[in-house]
Amino acid sequence: MVEVSTTGRGNDIQNPYWTIANSKTSQNTDRFLGNMSLSYAFNDWLNLSYRMGLDTYTEMNSYGQNKGGVDGPALGILRTSVVRNSIWNHDLVLSANKDITENLNLQATLGANSRRDTFSQDGLESTGQLVFGVRSTIILPHLHP
Repeated sequence: MVEVSTTGRGNDIQNPYWTIANSKTSQNTDRFLGNMSLSYAFNDWLNLSYRMGLDTYTEMNSYGQNKGGVDGPALGILRTSVVRNSIWNHDLVLSANKDITENLNLQATLGANSRRDTFSQDGLESTGQLVFGVRSTIILPHLHP
């Protein structure tokens, strides 16, 4: 038989009903994906193309547990984090397709690519809760940058 306790700190198993009532995890992600392209034909055999793409997201995470649990800090925890990530991609391609003679054809492609990745993450963590139930009063989905 497994002994379940909500007050001990050894190999105790936290009561799942207590966990449901006293801990919370949330994640909210806003994401945008987009791209565009332009093309210009200099003549019937030479073409220049430009493509640009963006993939960006902001992710807001929270975790909290009231004091009194045996899983995690005994005096409770509140942890929040915000992650921001963006990828900009640019392609420039020059392509040629020219018949030099009736039996000889030239096909060529010359291109360049530029990619910029940015990432940032910040957050906080606090333990040592003085008042039971503080975790339930914080609403994190409204923390928009």
